[in-house]
Amino acid sequence: MNFSVKTYLFTFLCLFFSGKVIGTHIVGGEFEMVHQSGYNYDINLVLYFDDVNGEQSILQRENSLTAYIYSKRDDRFIRTVTLSKTSTTFVPYTNIDCTIESLRTRRLFYTTRVLLSPNVFNESEGYYLVWERCCRNNTIDNIVLVSPNTVGQTFYLEFPPVVDEEGEPFVNSSPVLFPPLSDYACVGQFYYVDFAGSDADGDSIVYSMINPLNSSTIAPVPTPTPAPHGDVPWISGVDIDNQIPGTPSLNVSPTGLLTVTPSMAGLFVFAVRAEEYRNGKKIGEVRRDFQMLVIDCPNPGSPPEIFARIKGQTDLYKDGSIITFTSDDSPKCMELFVQDADAPEALTIRARPVNFSANVSGILSLNSGFVVNENDTLKTEVCFPDCPYSENKPMYIDLIAYDDACSLPLSDTVRIGVIIQPPPNADPEIVNPAAESVTEQVREGEVYVLPIEGIDSDNDLMAVTAVTHDGFNMADFGMSIKTTLSEPGKLEAEFMWETGCDVYDFTQRTEFDLWVIVDDLDECRQGNGDTLSLSLSVKLPTNNDPVVSTDLPNNTFFAYIGETLDFNVFAKDIDDDFVTLRVEPDGFPMDFYQIKFDGAEGFTNVVSPFLWDLDCDLIDLDFRNEFNFYFIATDQDKCKFPNADTLQVSVVILPPENEHPEISFSEVVSQPLIFKVGEQVSLNVIGTDLDNDSVFIDLLDREKYENLNYTFEAAKGLGKVSSLFTWVPSCSDITAIAEPPSIVQEQDEFFTFSFIVWDNYCIKPQYDTIKVEIGVEDIFVDDTEFIPPNVFTPNRDGYNDSFTVPNLPKDNCDNQFLEISIYNRHGNLMFRDDDRAFEWDGDGASVGVYYYFLRFTNAEYKGTISVIH
Repeated sequence: MNFSVKTYLFTFLCLFFSGKVIGTHIVGGEFEMVHQSGYNYDINLVLYFDDVNGEQSILQRENSLTAYIYSKRDDRFIRTVTLSKTSTTFVPYTNIDCTIESLRTRRLFYTTRVLLSPNVFNESEGYYLVWERCCRNNTIDNIVLVSPNTVGQTFYLEFPPVVDEEGEPFVNSSPVLFPPLSDYACVGQFYYVDFAGSDADGDSIVYSMINPLNSSTIAPVPTPTPAPHGDVPWISGVDIDNQIPGTPSLNVSPTGLLTVTPSMAGLFVFAVRAEEYRNGKKIGEVRRDFQMLVIDCPNPGSPPEIFARIKGQTDLYKDGSIITFTSDDSPKCMELFVQDADAPEALTIRARPVNFSANVSGILSLNSGFVVNENDTLKTEVCFPDCPYSENKPMYIDLIAYDDACSLPLSDTVRIGVIIQPPPNADPEIVNPAAESVTEQVREGEVYVLPIEGIDSDNDLMAVTAVTHDGFNMADFGMSIKTTLSEPGKLEAEFMWETGCDVYDFTQRTEFDLWVIVDDLDECRQGNGDTLSLSLSVKLPTNNDPVVSTDLPNNTFFAYIGETLDFNVFAKDIDDDFVTLRVEPDGFPMDFYQIKFDGAEGFTNVVSPFLWDLDCDLIDLDFRNEFNFYFIATDQDKCKFPNADTLQVSVVILPPENEHPEISFSEVVSQPLIFKVGEQVSLNVIGTDLDNDSVFIDLLDREKYENLNYTFEAAKGLGKVSSLFTWVPSCSDITAIAEPPSIVQEQDEFFTFSFIVWDNYCIKPQYDTIKVEIGVEDIFVDDTEFIPPNVFTPNRDGYNDSFTVPNLPKDNCDNQFLEISIYNRHGNLMFRDDDRAFEWDGDGASVGVYYYFLRFTNAEYKGTISVIH
């Protein structure tokens, strides 16, 4: 690229950024989870910061953040993790010459170490980690921004449980993604970047486009929320498959190559998902959220051209042809020529293997240079080693020439197909043992030694190795191989197998297949070695099963609630091995039912008592009435090869008989009971239970008669209980149940009170009830004989000195005395009183006739009274 083009780009980008970029500082990022030891993991969050337009004080202020972990099964909150910032570094450009001051990204690294307890993180569906941040730059062109700072970011990682289905540790580190974009893309020009990563566990990683996630709120740092998380709002025409419009649009290959030929300029947000698979099953995922800047770039010019030919020849190499170098060819070299029509131009040449894995950077004698004009040529050599990188097939190597165009170099590739014939070499031979395979059974405790002898007609030195068929570790089972003699053309070795099962564990396998390989150490290390196949097995000593027994008459029996089960369980081993006795309940928790069985361990004979109080409060026979116990004895012989015996004991729980309690009154009650208003009702209610259970007594009609002024206390007792019912009916009581209220006139009201007694027996509790009907009648009043006096003499002689009416009609619920008032013949009030026991002494009254009025609630009596001196 010439100087004037670079100057144009620098000026354009400075104007682009100075006029457009405002908003926040977070460009994107992703989580990482890295296993350290045991159940200890490092949790990292990598954030990418806009170092040009972001608020620099944030770099010093936001030194920690808090992420949340949720369960995938039910989105349940598990715990928080607080991460601290430990470093800030710059993201490098692909081409340093394309660096501009207006595009600069920092990498912020936050981390913490946590213990993920297997008692917590054991759900097979796994977990997810979330952190949220608001807000995205308000100049992003492919999402809808109603107003500045309205669309945020959610960072997300899924991870598996830390134990497998058997409870064994399940170790996993998340994929670590390669560095993010550091360059801008150009409209109409092909853009590519390797977005793939690596996995420390060797798990497979599959990449795909995914929608970037929005934050739950527009708070600066929202509290992380459980799934589901909302997607960013795309503008019209943009979606998950067209996040950056182009021909083609933005895409990522399953192996992580991100490509796009953008069709419009702008700032675009996008996201890539990396899904992690082990043994064909997905176990986690990482999401990277990022931004890509696309601008209108000047024409980048023409790519360089690269040509190759065999050194010393004049014809150029033709694509698709295969070059063969024999062992006599020296040197094995080709000449490379690179030209560029846009010269002056800086050029770089790289070698990349295609169908093999090896470091081929050293085959180039020169990997960079400069051409001054279009006729100038950068020349270098490609020289191959005498030994091939891969044997018996053509090796393909891409030789790639790059220029220094911005933002990504233009390139040209020539693919070379080459066969390198190694120097002649005779294969070694195993001469002892003479057979191609050996099958041997070794008695436990013996040491098996197999001598091995190899020869090589080229007099090369040789090496011996052993390879297992299914990858088992030989040392774990006492196997080893060592060289006892090594000289040109001759090798002696020993394969040794120590079979002591007190040292080595043969509980998982007793048969082993492996190969012993003798190979020569020729110049190219590519000769075919000789192989001896070994099929070995170990014969373990006989081990008799232990025997479990009890002191029960039989192993299925019936028991009643309230009883106590008490018996002994025995385990015996006739080999005098160490034996362990334990119990496995069939689908119920022994602790809940307070069942006691400690188990036992020891040599030859062990015993452990079984104790269970059949507590009525703990046993629900409608839910379960049969309990199966599996008593298991396991021995452990010298070889740690366990034998076991299991005895099933079944207990069927039955409910005992339960007599229902009885309720009665302490005296014989003839019904209905009739009481007048104001009379006291008194009844002693008694409950009895012949089983001597706890019994309870209460009144059933409390809500119905809540306005009555009675007393009755609920009570409880053991075998017998009583409580006194008392009630003094009032007028308000006999009108309380009328709907609507009405005046009772000389008639009875009847009340039915129901009492209940019940026992507290846990299985089918029994009860009894009793009722009493109480009639309440008003007081009868006969006013036909009511004749008030008509004269009195207030002369204080002690005879008839005042006006009183002692025989007033009685008060009842229908009619009550209100007042008396007395007037003179002029209508002047002389006396008034609301007391039934009123008395008028005639004070101030002259001789004459006076008029009285006796008023009741529903009646009025009037007459005259004469005052005589």
